[in-house]
Amino acid sequence: MEKPSGYVKMNTKELLKKIAEGAKKSKYRSIRTHYKGRNYDSKIEALRASELDILHIQKTVVTWSPQFIVRLTDKIEWKVDFFVLSLSSNGTLYPYLEETKGKITPDYKIKLDLYKQFGMLDLHIKMRKDSRWYTEIIYPETLKKV
Repeated sequence: MEKPSGYVKMNTKELLKKIAEGAKKSKYRSIRTHYKGRNYDSKIEALRASELDILHIQKTVVTWSPQFIVRLTDKIEWKVDFFVLSLSSNGTLYPYLEETKGKITPDYKIKLDLYKQFGMLDLHIKMRKDSRWYTEIIYPETLKKV
């Protein structure tokens, strides 16, 4: 596979250090991080964006979009970290939303409960521990009724 221009080989620790340069901390101690011209709310969110770029190059992910707005009710919106359109092993397209989490906040729990009731796509919750991703998949009630 041909490497994209500007490709630099580095391990995860080096990448986290690089994308955290110039970042500032939030109230939940996450570090706002700049990656490829966009600001992300945390280092792990920016790291996941870089991994989605790699999956796109490898043709596992067809496309992805950061900071995707989901309307939960008439008055409540949720900015989910990513919309992802991937290619399953049998060649079908699989759209889903993805959240990267470091800390579970009360606001997040409320929005997650609403999403379980009214969401329209599967939600993959990615948590990072010991340099590995752990994924929980939420299947909204609206999809179970179809």
